[in-house]
Amino acid sequence: MHRATVCFAAGVRGCAVSGASLPSRIGPFLVERPLGAGGMGEVYLAYSVAGEPVAVKVIRPDRTDPHTRARFEREATIAASNR
Repeated sequence: MHRATVCFAAGVRGCAVSGASLPSRIGPFLVERPLGAGGMGEVYLAYSVAGEPVAVKVIRPDRTDPHTRARFEREATIAASNR
């Protein structure tokens, strides 16, 4: 089994996330299903162009203040270093 890659998407073009609908794509990733949601945003199981599983986290539109964006970037850096 492949270890899933964690990807982060802040303001990704083509990603309209609302609580009622599942996006078919987030950036280049094909979305399969939601994995969870929290105060910062939603996480989806998706697949890369190469077919590898990834977890894509999308920040809620109302959470794009500088503090939240900095926290999001720190999470992305930590996740990238754990691959």
